[in-house]
Amino acid sequence: MTRLFHRPPRPLDRPSVPFDLPHIVALIPLALLGWMLVRYAALWFRARAAQVPISWWALLWMRFRQIDPSLIVAQRILAKRAGLDLATRDLEATVMAGVRLPVVVEAMIQATRLGVAMPFQMATAIDLAGHDPRIVVQSAAQSVTLELLVPRAARNEVHLRCADGALVGVSGTLTVRTNMARYVGGGTVERLLALITAGLEEMVTMLPDHRAAIAQPELLAQRLRARHLERSTGFDVDGMLIRIRLIAAPPPESSSSPQPPGRGPRVVELGED
Repeated sequence: MTRLFHRPPRPLDRPSVPFDLPHIVALIPLALLGWMLVRYAALWFRARAAQVPISWWALLWMRFRQIDPSLIVAQRILAKRAGLDLATRDLEATVMAGVRLPVVVEAMIQATRLGVAMPFQMATAIDLAGHDPRIVVQSAAQSVTLELLVPRAARNEVHLRCADGALVGVSGTLTVRTNMARYVGGGTVERLLALITAGLEEMVTMLPDHRAAIAQPELLAQRLRARHLERSTGFDVDGMLIRIRLIAAPPPESSSSPQPPGRGPRVVELGED
């Protein structure tokens, strides 16, 4: 009788595992979603409230590419409040290229307020070239007055000798404004001053009569501006003021003895084009 109700010994039960491999794989997306909710919830709601929506996956993808999502969101909000609509991909690309994004956005906001046209690509190119786009915007909105000639003597003037032998002192000022389209790759303001100085010295030394130059120096300025020497630089000339004074009158022999044909400097009249 005891043999009929005897249970054979069962093998030892395996220890119970609460989660197997399929369960763990299924929990990975949930854990990732929870991490995103905790880490980027405030940033996502802030972007939505400012009407610059950015998806959760975009925020996560920024983190994977070593881009600070809070920087992108903050700069997009600043640009949106100033009336600028900047794409998230463009901001990400500029950050990865090493552009100072806060400086670029601030420069664009200043350009909008001052009425200066500065596209996003131009602002990033100026920053990549090593210049501060905020200073460039200010120089484009407001002209700057510079000394035209490099000081070589007293009173910041250059001593030149005209074709009639008179020694005159030439000085002046130049009012320039930054040209945004030619700034990147164009010549510097030092190059502009050098070009205009060389042209002015050439014109003064060719004057047949120093008295006409002293009486009407604005004609020299008009002829010099007509050459458009600033086209090879990143600046525009708004105004030019030239001052000429007599230092030494021409010697008597220089005015009485004519120059042999084919020799001497080329003489240019003030009214000649």
